[in-house]
Amino acid sequence: MWFLALNTMIITTRKCGLCKENIELEKEKKTVLQSKKYYHYDCFIEKEINKKRNVLTKEKIENLANQLIEENKDFINEIINKNHLYLWLQKKYNLIIIPTYVYQKLADIYNGTWKDINIKIPPEDILDMFKRQWHNLEQINISNINKGKKLSPENRLNYDLSVIINKSSSYYEWRKKQEEQQIEMMQSIESSQATNNFRSSMGIEQNITSNENDLSQYLEEI
Repeated sequence: MWFLALNTMIITTRKCGLCKENIELEKEKKTVLQSKKYYHYDCFIEKEINKKRNVLTKEKIENLANQLIEENKDFINEIINKNHLYLWLQKKYNLIIIPTYVYQKLADIYNGTWKDINIKIPPEDILDMFKRQWHNLEQINISNINKGKKLSPENRLNYDLSVIINKSSSYYEWRKKQEEQQIEMMQSIESSQATNNFRSSMGIEQNITSNENDLSQYLEEI
């Protein structure tokens, strides 16, 4: 089943092009990216105001900053998600660096060009799959060792990545069922609230119980 492992705190930083202090991308929601340089929002405003030529009004500078934030939002989120994935993998597999061939394999998976899949799988989903399946991956590794197949950390990462991707269809099936159940739950709550409000107005009390559905029938074990 797709159990979730504990999260670890990872911070993605970029140096501000003006003040030279670190920008924590996870926390700074108004990071401005311009010409491959990152700025705190206020630093960007200051930089533009202090330009010697072609200075815009403060209102136009703020509009430009907001436009750049919106245009680069997905790109910055991708940077954050990739960093979280790479650092998590480095820690779990005791790697100083991730091998180039694994980086390339991941890039192909993101783009949907990896030979074993026909969909794009973003880094945040790969990380989520690794976390939820880590116990199973550990069991596979123990089984391989018992069979005389002990892999180096680099080769084990590559092996585990293939296992994860080959089972990605069950992950997305599980996700879909989760979303459907969430919708059903919200509809049930809304319906129950409407019924309770009506019965309360009639002076009738009702006890409501809810049961959690077992999703195991929808999931594939690794």
